[in-house]
Amino acid sequence: MGQLLSYTINSSVYLAILYIMYKWFIADKNNPGFNRHVILAIYIAALTAPLLPGIASAANNIAEPAFTGNIQNMGTNNIALPQDTGIKYGFAAIAICMYAAGTALALAASLFTYIRLVRLIRGGEKATTGKYTIVLNTKQKEAPFSWFKYIVLNKADYNLPNSYILTHEKSHIDHRHWADLVLAEAFIILQWFNPAAWLMREELKTVHEYQADATVVKSGCDIHEYQMLLIKKAAGARFPSLANSLNHSKLKKRITMMYKSKSRKSNKLLVFATVPALIAAYCLTTNPAFASVSDKIADTQLAPTGNDKDSEKNTSRQTTLITVTKNSSGQPDSASTISEYDNTIIEIDGKQYPGSEINRINKNAITQIIVKRNNADGSKKITLMTNGNNIWLSQDSATHSINTTPATTTLEIDGKIYPKSAMSRVNPDAIKRITVTKDIPNQHDKITIKTKSGMNIWLPDSTVQNQ
Repeated sequence: MGQLLSYTINSSVYLAILYIMYKWFIADKNNPGFNRHVILAIYIAALTAPLLPGIASAANNIAEPAFTGNIQNMGTNNIALPQDTGIKYGFAAIAICMYAAGTALALAASLFTYIRLVRLIRGGEKATTGKYTIVLNTKQKEAPFSWFKYIVLNKADYNLPNSYILTHEKSHIDHRHWADLVLAEAFIILQWFNPAAWLMREELKTVHEYQADATVVKSGCDIHEYQMLLIKKAAGARFPSLANSLNHSKLKKRITMMYKSKSRKSNKLLVFATVPALIAAYCLTTNPAFASVSDKIADTQLAPTGNDKDSEKNTSRQTTLITVTKNSSGQPDSASTISEYDNTIIEIDGKQYPGSEINRINKNAITQIIVKRNNADGSKKITLMTNGNNIWLSQDSATHSINTTPATTTLEIDGKIYPKSAMSRVNPDAIKRITVTKDIPNQHDKITIKTKSGMNIWLPDSTVQNQ
């Protein structure tokens, strides 16, 4: 569920930004067929963009929170460490529970509407006209509507001397508008928290009515008579969500659109406004702050497995993470191990020292500071990158380095156990996160690697059998 919520959040960003673009540049143009295709394209973009390999890998590469300190203005003997703003898993678990509850309610509402629709169709008197099925409804309050191949209306509307209503509803069926509404309803269920999902559905239904109205006008009807019919039917009850009702709420816009000249073909070029909208959505979803929250939610499990529970016992007091840094060419450069057994542990160029040594470090030798926090016990891990020159303020170097060489090491990759020697054959670019659990009393380390979805775990010409 965490991965679904993470994906849905990213998808909702694309939908919201693209909706704003559509509303500003395209919605008021009298070209309903083109507008409909744009809306459907927006839905497809919102569905697929978060899944594209380039976008997913970019988010994965920056999702692990790392805080880099500014070393230009530090005091002589005082190193100012950046503040840790790590997100706790409690928030992610609450968000997942709320999302699951909202999704369940939205799904239940849609199912209720569908059941009501089916019952209404089954209970009416049916007459087949070509590929259409007329369903005569005994309820006078229900406005005419269509869904799939069915046109539902009462006997009084069916017996009207003109055929405006049937022409209108047949147009909905011919254009397969019901399929569009099923897609829109799926977005409502998954993105019930996103106002853009609800607003986009209304835009889609409005475009459907523009298309159906245009069909009636082209059939040679009396426009004034047809408009008066729409006004009379405006008081009827609309069938919600899944069907196209004749008395759609935006009646004023529909009447205005009937008199509006068809938009010039050049207006279709406005669709290129989607390009900056997509770029804006991409920049937002790959922003480090946004991506870190999304990644935390994706990794959160409400019901830990047996292996996770054992891991929690081992990591309640200490967790060791490996921070992989890259050189200027973008290739893996080095891996820094950071122990959190004590309240604060410092690692300098691969060697570990107690937190008390922080004031003895020469600030002019520091090139980068990375601070991370273990949410389990609040301890901090600090990694310092230096230029290798005069690391310590005093002539004698620190003698309190920590010996963390384990007697045995277990390697686990995506839930499978491999020999330690397989570590050298892991593809660095496929690594999403590495966690090292240290059991100091038993001198045992467990290295757990989580890889990026869809990438080859092993380097070329390397295959490893799990144990």
